[in-house]
Amino acid sequence: MVLVFVSRAFLPIIAVEHYLLWVMIAQGAWISCFVLFCISYLPILSKPRPDGLFG
Repeated sequence: MVLVFVSRAFLPIIAVEHYLLWVMIAQGAWISCFVLFCISYLPILSKPRPDGLFG
């Protein structure tokens, strides 16, 4: 997420001519972070509840 922050906030100030590249780097890093988040929570969400109730 630090890479996302740096590429969206600071790099466009330093090198404006590569703005689209910085946005694409931020997009790819955000998607990667979200995929890692989903992978880490998939086992928790796919198991039955510990108390045995529905939902």
